[in-house]
Amino acid sequence: MLDKVKFLQELELSVPRFFKAAGYELTTTRELFSWLVKNPETVEFLKTTTTPHLVPSWEGFFDTTSEVRPYEKPYAVVSVDGSQVYPDRHQGIPCYLLNSGVVHFVYGQTGAARLFSIPRVYTQLDEQDTSEDMVNCRRTEQEFEVGLEQACAARLLNPDMPLLFLADGTLIFWYLETKSPQLKDRFLKRYIDLLEGFYQERIPLVGYISLPRARDLVSLFKNGSAYNLFPVSAASYDTVVDTDIMNFFLPSNHRSALFTPYSRLLSLYPEHVRPSFLYLHSGDETIRLEIPAWVARDEEVLAQVLSIVKDQCTKGNGYPVALSEAHEQAVIKAGDREFFFKMISLMGDKYNSGHHHSQKSLKKRFVSF
Repeated sequence: MLDKVKFLQELELSVPRFFKAAGYELTTTRELFSWLVKNPETVEFLKTTTTPHLVPSWEGFFDTTSEVRPYEKPYAVVSVDGSQVYPDRHQGIPCYLLNSGVVHFVYGQTGAARLFSIPRVYTQLDEQDTSEDMVNCRRTEQEFEVGLEQACAARLLNPDMPLLFLADGTLIFWYLETKSPQLKDRFLKRYIDLLEGFYQERIPLVGYISLPRARDLVSLFKNGSAYNLFPVSAASYDTVVDTDIMNFFLPSNHRSALFTPYSRLLSLYPEHVRPSFLYLHSGDETIRLEIPAWVARDEEVLAQVLSIVKDQCTKGNGYPVALSEAHEQAVIKAGDREFFFKMISLMGDKYNSGHHHSQKSLKKRFVSF
């Protein structure tokens, strides 16, 4: 049980210092941004630097913006979100559940909506490794796998209508860098194969990131300080993120320039599916959109994709309605989790498996005092 009095005392000791430091860093970064806008030759030099941090590339001016209007013609959108029940060793059976929530919306004179979920169960017979890392990687795989299947099915229903697959999260699978070599190699290849599938089917997709914490553009400022190029000698950027920089100049309902990040991980992607990113002020927040190269290079398709994303945000009161509804289809509640393990237990009894619950799991259910 949380001692709220002690908690508030601890909060008062630590948190104000953070906000003061963050406020100072943001003010300094804003001043340096204004200075960089007036010194484009410094920006051009920093674009060529690779140490101590990799800097993304872009065309045109750093602070270029353009308006994005909601899409006004008929279109279709498919979105998939995932959730899971991790294996619980106290339940006695090493298996887990992945639940993919699927949404297919059609907008226009013949509007339609399909919302459903696809549950899949995996045991040690399917995969010896049932760690949380494995479950998370399989969940992402299933989201894109189901997404490709459903997007292809959606196109068959409306072959002449613009179609977008809207993914929840990144297309740059940074988190694999922290996984074991076996997991990284296996799932990066699989994810890239699925991105290739969208390319082969010519189904545009975009990774939508709300409240992004990426710091690709912050590297520009870090390198400027490292090379002593700025008029401020003691700048720090520990709490600054890209959206802070974007909010200095990005108006509502406008997009930024298109940026191409550099990393060892991205060098493993085929060039045509390698993601770029941009920022879009949806009217409610500044979001990050990650877009495969083959989509980003086609100005007409890119404009269509951004307009559909903007329309989804408008329809969802600030957040894409397809993503929010996919999440609702995917979510696994506490009662669902209990049902999952209860059914497994009953099935174990049916087949005389001899499986056992731990006393800890039984105490959680029945203990009283």
